[in-house]
Amino acid sequence: MRWEHVEKNANFYDERYEMMKQLQKTAAFLVGLCLFIVYASVAYAHGSDPNVATGDVINMNLVAGGLGIVGYLLMVNEIPQKLLGTYKEK
Repeated sequence: MRWEHVEKNANFYDERYEMMKQLQKTAAFLVGLCLFIVYASVAYAHGSDPNVATGDVINMNLVAGGLGIVGYLLMVNEIPQKLLGTYKEK
């Protein structure tokens, strides 16, 4: 085996390892951010009206998150552009 191939494979492994570490950090940050948003909204809802059920507030956040994910997927797949006829092939 030639040394160029070994060095190239080692660099690829290092890049992939660094990308995985960065992905894990990003995922941990996003999970923490989502938990903070839910906690803050429950605290805000109880502060503004003590009779609001915690389950209702959490369900509201889940619905908002679900709608956000669906909207993101629609935009990534360019569905609105295809439906409106403004989609341009790349």
